[in-house]
Amino acid sequence: MVAPAPRYNNRFASTVTANEVSYVTTCHGKWSFLAMRSEIERWNEKYESKALSQTLNPDPLLIQHQVLLTGGGRALDIASGTGDNALFLAQRGYDSYAVDGSVVGLQHCRHKARIRQLRVQCFVADLDRYSFPESVFSVVVLLRYLNRALMPVVRAAVRPGGLLFFKTFNRNFLLSKPSFPSEYVLDHGELSAWFKGWPCLDTNDSPGNPDTSTHWVGHRPDN
Repeated sequence: MVAPAPRYNNRFASTVTANEVSYVTTCHGKWSFLAMRSEIERWNEKYESKALSQTLNPDPLLIQHQVLLTGGGRALDIASGTGDNALFLAQRGYDSYAVDGSVVGLQHCRHKARIRQLRVQCFVADLDRYSFPESVFSVVVLLRYLNRALMPVVRAAVRPGGLLFFKTFNRNFLLSKPSFPSEYVLDHGELSAWFKGWPCLDTNDSPGNPDTSTHWVGHRPDN
């Protein structure tokens, strides 16, 4: 049974439920629980089948560029899953926020946070509809999740001068996983087009990229 949703003012309030996970409204002002949808139920079942772990495995892209993560300000991990990236950002000194559709995944995140005495605020949200606060986050991380309709919202969430880390599967992935939905993979050059005009620090977004995923790391312009 889903816990009642607390009041929410679109500013990432710190109110939590008894399970230490907050539920937030969609941008349409209507409560929406992805846990009721088959895809999120599948992820909940996957996370429920796993024992609570103490292991922290942040994405290699963050580890590779951790020198950029100097702490201070807010960091947002979108489609956070079990929150390893959000926890890593908290370790780096950020006020860290984990957002995902799976309440079970975020409960795993809270478990790891308690063990490490880290503060990560966890929010269950419908990422198909949700609108993040604008120009708030010093770091935004979006890894292994693709929702093209969300991209203007993601861009707007990064504060001027803030960092964006983006990585997900590209067309090469379909060669080994042809049954994977093609709408959830990137075309070559797509990330670079989305962030045209933003200073790029690292990317492999090119037609000759042999990898099965494409990443882009860069800054939102100061003005």
